[in-house]
Amino acid sequence: MNRGSDLHILLLAAGISSRMGKPNKLLMQSQGKPIVRHVAEQLLLSEVGPITVVTGCDAKQVEHALVGLNVSFCFNPNYSTGQMSSVRQGFCGLEEKHADVMIALADMPGLHCDDYRTVVQAFLQHNCDKIIVPHYGTERGNPIVIPHRFSKEIITGSLKAGCKKLVASRPRDVFKLSVSNAAHITDIDIPEDYKNFRQKSSVSSA
Repeated sequence: MNRGSDLHILLLAAGISSRMGKPNKLLMQSQGKPIVRHVAEQLLLSEVGPITVVTGCDAKQVEHALVGLNVSFCFNPNYSTGQMSSVRQGFCGLEEKHADVMIALADMPGLHCDDYRTVVQAFLQHNCDKIIVPHYGTERGNPIVIPHRFSKEIITGSLKAGCKKLVASRPRDVFKLSVSNAAHITDIDIPEDYKNFRQKSSVSSA
């Protein structure tokens, strides 16, 4: 994919998966492979930029699930404090400090490579200057893209990328991208989510 920015992807895979129960949701199966690997492969197929996987809980198992893929890793020692600590850790760990950043979630296996490309295309169309936030109907989704000019605010915590009020609080800085794929708002948190995803996957592959 032709890009007009130095885009880097942070794939957040550090959470404790507490709502799923005992298994780590990222290591559960999606189309014959761990969910985190399925998501990483779609991001690689999108060809929108290099990928850094931010790990935390079960870091070694997550890294093992991604063996052979062209990704790098960044460990978040504060993963138990929540998603924003992983975002900050990822930004701090980037070698290219002036990179624009896509923040993708490892528990959203319904997204395909074209979905990621669509978000990046909107970013390029807005001169790589707007925070791109997908919306399915009225619901905010993922992944989002953040221009490098906001890096310091992310690292200091003054800009919380995961905040549901981001669009309302930064209207001049955010572009709401209307998307048609509900997978942008569909993550896997609880056993019922996983069951529904497996059912949809089996139907689509039949």
